[in-house]
Amino acid sequence: MHIRIKKGLDILLKGMPESSEILQKDMPNTLALDLGHFAYTRFNFILKIGDSVKIGQPIAEDKHLPGRFFVSPASGKIKAILRGEKRRPLKVEIEVSGEEYFLHEPCDYTKASKEEILKSMAQGGLLPHIRRRPSNTLASFKLPEAIFVKALESAPFMPDPALQLKGNEAFFQEGLDVLAKLTDKLHLVCHKTCAEEAFVNAQNVQKHTAEGPHPVANPSLHIYHICPLMNLNQCVWTLDVNDVITIGKLFKEGKYHNTRVITLGGEGFHKENRRYLRVYAGHPVQDLLGESLEGQRLISGDPFVGEKVEKDGYLGFSHYVLTSVKESQERQPLHFMGLGCGRFTATKTYLSGFFNRKKHTFQFTTHKHGEVRAFVDADVYQNVMPMRIPVMDLVKAVIAEDFEKAMELGLLEVSEDDFALPTFICPSKIEMTNIIRDGLQNFATQYISD
Repeated sequence: MHIRIKKGLDILLKGMPESSEILQKDMPNTLALDLGHFAYTRFNFILKIGDSVKIGQPIAEDKHLPGRFFVSPASGKIKAILRGEKRRPLKVEIEVSGEEYFLHEPCDYTKASKEEILKSMAQGGLLPHIRRRPSNTLASFKLPEAIFVKALESAPFMPDPALQLKGNEAFFQEGLDVLAKLTDKLHLVCHKTCAEEAFVNAQNVQKHTAEGPHPVANPSLHIYHICPLMNLNQCVWTLDVNDVITIGKLFKEGKYHNTRVITLGGEGFHKENRRYLRVYAGHPVQDLLGESLEGQRLISGDPFVGEKVEKDGYLGFSHYVLTSVKESQERQPLHFMGLGCGRFTATKTYLSGFFNRKKHTFQFTTHKHGEVRAFVDADVYQNVMPMRIPVMDLVKAVIAEDFEKAMELGLLEVSEDDFALPTFICPSKIEMTNIIRDGLQNFATQYISD
């Protein structure tokens, strides 16, 4: 199938790397397992501070779903467990010493049952890499009826998935072979112009193409067109290319894949420092910076759905971008009197809205240019929502916790990422991504059982 969308919005941000060359970063002195990414999970710690640990060794287990493990990205000694509000674990810091792997016993997936394959994946720490629909929560021990692998990106600064493949082509195909044993509906979605052999010639998978503006790479859109969710009892998995590589390496060598390619992007970085890096999972931010970046906000993840991170912090569990954006809350005097030739607008408020946005890059800061107020115009959001989902009505239903109504409006088909663009252009400054994220978790707690 070919998916073509017109609704959406591409934003050309300043600060993209000019070269596609990948620089390999050395193993740092400290790495971290990001548990803050799993905000609604409660953990049982298998290891404690001071214990020795190897790459891929389980550190924590899901308290509500025994057998779902979270494993170490490094080998060394557990240095600290950083906690947040109500002592919720955020990071497990590991003092690195070498690259010793915790070897998992390889599972012969060609002969094993689906349940045995799923158990091996859980023991190897792979379930936290997989998202389940509906509800966009972590994969459990329920077998999927369909699996979607996205091999394209459309969010700002996200690295091309083909960069993740370099040197890992065999692991990628191995991962697809493993997933194909779990379902006969394994879907790989690439960009229309994709020429990467590992994607084009992939075996045991149904291949699809897509084109259009962001959010053409969002898995929700692929599921919506190829395998629509109709009821609560369905189970669909979503993964990206690096997740599939992680699966392939575990089943081929019994090792946990702990590297990824990320982008250093944003106008705050000097031109020579904007680049693609191959780093380790949970890499310290300070080790990636070659400059002071005073007056800049660092974001782990893309600018739409990433999280603010300090210089002494670490890359997020599923993030492939370190973004730099100017920190600013100063309002320009009488800014509303200007024509706004160089200012971004999605609604033609400024003169720049009549220009061709595909040829212009814009400078952004952290300034919101307003405060939270009531919804004012539903059509604004529909212009960037490529699915037939009434954005404003769905968000209101989730706020009211009327999940019966929300399901009728399309809650089964969405994740918080699908509301990043509506949040970005929202004239009412409503944080819809946070509302949908919390709503999906509450919905899963009430209606979906593991």
